[in-house]
Amino acid sequence: MKKGFLIMIILMVSCYLVFAQECYRNIDSFLMAPGGYDIYGTGSISEDENGQLIVRFDSNFNTAGGPDVHVFLSKTFTAPNDNNPDKLEIGILQNTTGAQSYIVPSNVNIADYSWVLIHCITYDHFWGGGMCGGLIGNCTASGIDNHNPLPPQLLCIKGTVFINNLPDNTSAISVYDILGQRILVQNFNKGSSPSDYGLNLQNHKGIFFLHLKAAGIETTYRFVLN
Repeated sequence: MKKGFLIMIILMVSCYLVFAQECYRNIDSFLMAPGGYDIYGTGSISEDENGQLIVRFDSNFNTAGGPDVHVFLSKTFTAPNDNNPDKLEIGILQNTTGAQSYIVPSNVNIADYSWVLIHCITYDHFWGGGMCGGLIGNCTASGIDNHNPLPPQLLCIKGTVFINNLPDNTSAISVYDILGQRILVQNFNKGSSPSDYGLNLQNHKGIFFLHLKAAGIETTYRFVLN
């Protein structure tokens, strides 16, 4: 009887956390440099489970094309040319539109740079760039302790994702797909968040990101929905 009950539970469970929350910084928007070009979209710089830093532009990224256009990290919103000593080139701009990613050298810490910039090297023409936001998630691997809560427990039954052990004072729950599109959001009034909550994600499958805001701390967890 007990064995049959366990098999039934396993069949009902259709999602699981892939790993503890990663450390990342959002790029909420891009700025055009004086004399530069419009840059639209969002992005992020994140550290994966192996400690590798990756800069990502989301699917809504869009800017003008040009010759010899490169992507840089920088400590300031200054043209990343020879007059800027605090820059690091991370690659040629792969595309003027759409999602793309850039590997950051292993000796760089996620907190070292504040801007992701786009610049034409040949003609020294500064497109613009995006500011990296505050640290979010589990950043202890980088030597940064931002006091993250224990991860929640997820259980999926018939298209509903049940979240157990929500952090105290959770103010918002958001779910994003792999392309960075938000598919669900739930806000809570101050002091009214429950310890457990269910999200209706019927007809959704794949890799998703659960984003929690609680008591001034933001954490993100990646999970798979089968």
